[in-house]
Amino acid sequence: MFKSLAWILCALPLAATGLDTLRTQLRRPSGTEALKASVTFQTWTRRGDAKRPLISQGRALAWVEDGPQGLKLLWSRDMLQKSTREAQAQSLDPEQPIPTRDAMFGLDVLKLQDYFEPAARLLRDLDQARLLEERPDTLDGHPCTLLVLKLEPKIDQREKKYVKDLDASARIWLDGDGLPLALDSRVKVHGKALLVISFDTDQHEHYRFQRINGRLVTVRHALENTSSGAGESGETRKVAELTFN
Repeated sequence: MFKSLAWILCALPLAATGLDTLRTQLRRPSGTEALKASVTFQTWTRRGDAKRPLISQGRALAWVEDGPQGLKLLWSRDMLQKSTREAQAQSLDPEQPIPTRDAMFGLDVLKLQDYFEPAARLLRDLDQARLLEERPDTLDGHPCTLLVLKLEPKIDQREKKYVKDLDASARIWLDGDGLPLALDSRVKVHGKALLVISFDTDQHEHYRFQRINGRLVTVRHALENTSSGAGESGETRKVAELTFN
């Protein structure tokens, strides 16, 4: 009797977790209506030693449309002229910063595609995720579900030999349908190159999502990254904000 009961219990399907629901929702086809958005992208970078740090900050504004013909990116004439002036100044003095060009380079088409279609990127990041905790929570005063995850980022064999310790985690807030409202992730890496040079990186990312015309989109992405090694340190901050028309 006890063996039969144990077999029945093992045969029963396990209850779906919030992570299972999230993966299922992300795999479903999204809306196909065209979307337009203005994108503001700001960057701030500090590098070099502590006594004489090199600091650069820039801002770029673009208009993006995702429709039947694909993704279209439009820069204003003023933005392009400012970028040209920075390139000319740097050609005369290599120490001259190019903040506008840096910001424009940072806002590449593949990143914009992830903003307009975040599901594919999220599924890749969650491929090896392990659920640590699931509990009710609130976001912006509204009830939601919070998932606490342990991440296992994939790294290639060449990088793996330099990485000694890697700690990655994430928190995801879900709405009542199991779709993401926000994501907060952190990845810390400690490694050693050439046997004697130690390095550390600490990357923190935060995303906010919305559903617009039946499509899941990113409306804000903030990234902070600090690194140190070989006697130098660096810090980078990037913020992208999308306003959909």
